[in-house]
Amino acid sequence: MSRDDNPYSYDPDSREPENPFAAPESDLSPVQFNDEIGRRVTYGGTLQRFGAAFIDGIILRIAMFAIIIPLMAINNFEDTGGLMLFENAISIALTWLYYAIQESSEAQATLGKRIAGLRVIDEHSGNRLTFGQASGRHFGKILSALLLGIGYFMQPFTAKKQALHDMMAKTLVVKA
Repeated sequence: MSRDDNPYSYDPDSREPENPFAAPESDLSPVQFNDEIGRRVTYGGTLQRFGAAFIDGIILRIAMFAIIIPLMAINNFEDTGGLMLFENAISIALTWLYYAIQESSEAQATLGKRIAGLRVIDEHSGNRLTFGQASGRHFGKILSALLLGIGYFMQPFTAKKQALHDMMAKTLVVKA
């Protein structure tokens, strides 16, 4: 029997065989990659992103109430169709500007993402987003929410941990 045929021989230059009893690797763990300019980054996890969205939701609700309650008081708290339409327009504009301005800023993250230790970068360059790219990402969330939120639920299972709106805007959510 030659040395190559002996399963018990040890060759320090050879690679260890894979352990058939090792636990399988999970696709749900954060993944690290080197971007195009050589920086090593880690994709943001699902729970971190959910926590950031929850915090952002609370912040936006407080801001909306601070604007809408005085408007309702001026109208004696009567719920008219015109006021409701105006409230919805304010809500849409405030939410869009909250996300687009902050994600395209120097911080590259909303307040919720900053608290969760995340930031949003361009998928190809690793740079901060433009205002247009951040706006596209925000409005892409509408598609992510359609069909029972499948665009959000796909995030942990994609190679770069991207939700549908991230893929559409060519962005990544990474740890800061």
